[in-house]
Amino acid sequence: MEALNATIKHAPRELWICYLIQFLDSWAAFSLDYVFVKFLTDEVGFSDQATGLIYGLFGIAVLMVGVSLGFVIDNLGVRRCLSIGSAMLALSYLAVCLLHSSKWMLAVLLIALPISNTLVNPVTKLALRRFTVSSNRTFGFGISYVVINLAALLSGVFLTGVRTWTNGHASEAHGWSHYRIYILFAVLACTIQCGAAFFLRDIRVQDDNTIEEYKPKGGAPYDILTDVLQQKRFWRFVGAALVVSLGVGTVMRHLGATFPKYFTREFGNDAPYELVMSINPLMVVVLVPLVTYYESFTHIPLYPAMMFGSAISGLAMFFLAASTTMTAAVLAVIVFTVGEAIWSPRFLEYSVMVAPEGREGTYVVLSSAPKYVSRCAAGLISGYLLAAFAPETGVRHSQALWAIIGMMAMMTPIAFYFWPSLIAVQNGSKDELNSSGLDASSDPEKAERAALLSNNKGDNSPLSTTTAPDSGVPRARASV
Repeated sequence: MEALNATIKHAPRELWICYLIQFLDSWAAFSLDYVFVKFLTDEVGFSDQATGLIYGLFGIAVLMVGVSLGFVIDNLGVRRCLSIGSAMLALSYLAVCLLHSSKWMLAVLLIALPISNTLVNPVTKLALRRFTVSSNRTFGFGISYVVINLAALLSGVFLTGVRTWTNGHASEAHGWSHYRIYILFAVLACTIQCGAAFFLRDIRVQDDNTIEEYKPKGGAPYDILTDVLQQKRFWRFVGAALVVSLGVGTVMRHLGATFPKYFTREFGNDAPYELVMSINPLMVVVLVPLVTYYESFTHIPLYPAMMFGSAISGLAMFFLAASTTMTAAVLAVIVFTVGEAIWSPRFLEYSVMVAPEGREGTYVVLSSAPKYVSRCAAGLISGYLLAAFAPETGVRHSQALWAIIGMMAMMTPIAFYFWPSLIAVQNGSKDELNSSGLDASSDPEKAERAALLSNNKGDNSPLSTTTAPDSGVPRARASV
């Protein structure tokens, strides 16, 4: 608990402002995510396939815009990025509330929102790196994950309240659907977060808790991109991000793209799918601090946390593959969340800390890749899976749908098992190999896996640093 006390005692005001911005931004993002597919179908008139395609294209747009604008983050700094991005988000969500034209709606969803998101979501992760120190960073990122999921929980419960009020006060709603009223509160959240961003300073906290002004390193777009692309750590991280994105990450997206329609089609239009989905953030709020503390106390390295946590999350989908009942749905969400609490915060921290200082922009954008690449993958197949296995009318085979999703999710732990170097930033030493009972000379792959599984003794932070001999910049070491 000393690290947690240090987080509270020595944290600058910017850390708490950053948490507030993350809460408000997450509230707005989940508000749209919870109703995205049903809003586009019920309000704008898109089919299942078209809605799934748009859901996927939104993910592609966010990722492509993010990679293209990574240099902007490096040049503008945290305060200006969050101020500009928050204002743009408020205007974008307002447009979603007011628009009825499908063409203009697509323009907002595929252009305005991705640009706005790039200047906010990844930048808050970069800010956490600068506003924490090695002794409290694990808990700093843990609290961040709790804040995000608390926003998701409250946003889900709020949707039920808005829908209930709208159904009972149709005349007072003046023709507005509960979807548009619900998203209107996202506009309010982004407006408040824009104001909060003005109170930030561009600073960096040193390990002795002294605060210094941080001046963006800057540079021409071509120079920044070339610098990043020449780093081996960048390509290793890209590989790890893709493995997470196309595997277990798709489950998180299918909960938004596929689960709402599946649930209402199987159990009725008024079935409260958002309450079942809210089990996830509720459990995360409770589990993540406990898991984070346990991993720090027992020095569990990154590799086993990622492999076993993602395996638990992937296997959870087979509850829905075995039974089409509300009980199975609840169990699937519960078990998935247990795995998520193990692997997701660790991958978040790894993705931020692996970046060299001054060139974090592109890295932090890619730290969101699992969310948006998996959104793309889930969106592209969601509509077809629903049409084939869980149509609105006709015979349904929903269990087959979730079996397919479960098999896709299991790609992540399987890939990490056979390719452990993806999340190894520094290989283990000979002593570590010997202590694991494996001989490096007889089986290099087993030896590398053993090095990853072995604990790094005497290291109390999840990502300590060593200096990369080729660059002179700190390099993250995956350990707790």
